[in-house]
Amino acid sequence: MVLALALQYGDALRMPFLGDDYSILDKVRTASFAALWERSRLLYYWYRPWSRELHYWTLERLFGAREPAFHLASFALWACVMALYFALARRLIGGRAAALACAGVAALAAWAGALTWVAGVQELWMLLFAILFLHAFARRSTPLALALLSKETAAVLPAIALVWAQAVDRDPPARALARIVPFAVLIAGWLAFHPWLRAQLAGPLPGNTEVLDRPGPAGIAARFALSLLNLDQRPAPPHGAWPALLGGLAGVLVLVAFAVASSLMTPPAARGGTQRHGAGAVASAWTLAGALPLFAPSIGWHAYYGLLAALGAWLGLGAVLARRPVVALLLVALVATLRPLRAETPSWDWSSRSYQERAGFFLGRMRDDLLRQHPSVPPRSRLYFFDVPQNIGFMVGDGAAVRVWYRDSTLRAGYLSDYRPRAAADTAGAALPAAGRDLFFRYDTTNVWIELVKGAEDIEAARRADPEWESDHRKLALVLGTAGDWGGAAAELEKLAAAFPDNYEYPLNLAHCEEELGDAEAVRRCYTRAAAIPGGAEIARKALVDFETRLRERPWPR
Repeated sequence: MVLALALQYGDALRMPFLGDDYSILDKVRTASFAALWERSRLLYYWYRPWSRELHYWTLERLFGAREPAFHLASFALWACVMALYFALARRLIGGRAAALACAGVAALAAWAGALTWVAGVQELWMLLFAILFLHAFARRSTPLALALLSKETAAVLPAIALVWAQAVDRDPPARALARIVPFAVLIAGWLAFHPWLRAQLAGPLPGNTEVLDRPGPAGIAARFALSLLNLDQRPAPPHGAWPALLGGLAGVLVLVAFAVASSLMTPPAARGGTQRHGAGAVASAWTLAGALPLFAPSIGWHAYYGLLAALGAWLGLGAVLARRPVVALLLVALVATLRPLRAETPSWDWSSRSYQERAGFFLGRMRDDLLRQHPSVPPRSRLYFFDVPQNIGFMVGDGAAVRVWYRDSTLRAGYLSDYRPRAAADTAGAALPAAGRDLFFRYDTTNVWIELVKGAEDIEAARRADPEWESDHRKLALVLGTAGDWGGAAAELEKLAAAFPDNYEYPLNLAHCEEELGDAEAVRRCYTRAAAIPGGAEIARKALVDFETRLRERPWPR
């Protein structure tokens, strides 16, 4: 299993943080231990202090914001999950069937959401504690709280335990219910304690974009069933099936060899035990209960959300396949072969391997080039970006990624359209005091970041460095003016007018900025300047007449 993990997901060690990772790191970087457990400032309305805040807080303090350490922690959790799953499955269905179930589960493409993306560790912690809970329940112990503090999905575990009590332990109904009562009380208390879960169960909260493309109940059920075979999306690698298959061939061979070895294991009567009474009922209950959260109205469809249910489904499949070694081998081989094809298939689902690799490619380049151009920035600076590739999870929060990269909690970042003058933002109480710098960047596929200098600069050198200098600064002037930063817009238009003296639009637009700034003489000079440019005389003359009329009707205060 560890070898299969390394061959299938070893390259995830090079993956940078994505999206939510930066929001979590930004939240916990300066937090105290006690603050990790608070119910305020919940990210995305979920309360998961163990698997999210504590996990990131601990690793960040031990290793810094270094991705390989976080990925290795996820790999270790996955290995523990698989070991515990095998032990529990062997207890129920015997060693041969348990090994087949492990091979099938390990081949699922759904693991990409939990192993390639660091934030998927929330799922891994929940799965770890879920299986530990079932182990403990089988031994008549009662741990559940840590699973709930890892992910809300764990609330379905008592339903699985109830079926276990009746089908496997053969407890009378009253005794089985009595064993479940403590868990029911715990979940009821946790539901009351959780500040947002009741609202999440009622429907999506404001700002929730995850449900925009959510399929209906039948579509969710179908996708989950198909995800057990890596067919929830039709495999269509952009460079063809053979290159994708060759890239994942080593992982396929390891899992197929694992399935072959399990099929050649000693008969069920030997070590590993026979299938226990009630194992099928537990597998069915595990699958159905684990799939229930997929239908919650506040989440969309992502394959890794169904991993808990997939463990139950493959538990049942393993029990059936153990009696048909040839069919078992073929099925595991099919699922393992489809995994690299599915992984290479382009998708806008942020839990898919292709989405994460695309996002990681862009974010890694963006981070490295920004730090190359600006190894440091003054505190309280603001950074604005535009033409950024879509759907890469770059601008989460108000610049969490930038604060993590520079390790400075005073920085803010956003898209160019988010720009507001500092004075106006201060009045609204939404930004920082007038300190630091405002930096502007355009994403370029060749040079990564092209910086747009606001205000005075060496125009000739800037134009040589940026072939789109004129277009960039026209856009910057428009954004500054729209936001009410008339001084900034005027400075950009003055540069454009100096660089392109034959374009009368620039002095005309500059006149508008000077009017907003209250400088009548500057307005007149701009119109005179525009009138001297071929094609601008008539427009400038009329604009000047209109300005003088406005000035007489409503003179500026002196």
